[in-house]
Amino acid sequence: MRNGSGEIYSFSQSNAQRFIANHLGKLAWGGMLFVIAIAIITRGYLSPYGIIIAVVLCAIPYFYRRVQRNFAYKINLDFESHKVQLYIYKSEAIITVDFGDIKGIRVNGYIIFVLEDKKIFYNDLQNNELLSCLNKIKRIEWGPLCRLWGPSKNVREEITRSTGHP
Repeated sequence: MRNGSGEIYSFSQSNAQRFIANHLGKLAWGGMLFVIAIAIITRGYLSPYGIIIAVVLCAIPYFYRRVQRNFAYKINLDFESHKVQLYIYKSEAIITVDFGDIKGIRVNGYIIFVLEDKKIFYNDLQNNELLSCLNKIKRIEWGPLCRLWGPSKNVREEITRSTGHP
């Protein structure tokens, strides 16, 4: 979506996607505790294998939250001030980066912003306007997963050609 000045572009995940991403860990945690409780109630105990499985299952939401810290739900591209704002899930943190501080932009299953100290992921591979805007900032590196989930080869070539990158 373009601002009235034509220099600021904003792209965002839907409210449903944000809700699911923000609450999936809680739902998974509750579901796993429910399954463990049912296993204990029906058998009266938890076998050694059951304990191992319970520990592994309880670790999944923890790792989900850790990974989610690197996912953005909204991107603002300000071509006037040459800045990108990345709104991060869960923490509601906003990472503001100058165009020149972005080490690379990759598309490989996700849109990946390679920064100095971390990678930020964004899930909107079919948004050609977003991809065109990103290619104006830095030449997009197209990964092998683009063949499965990304834009078609013709679209990738057109985006690369239209922004003047070789």
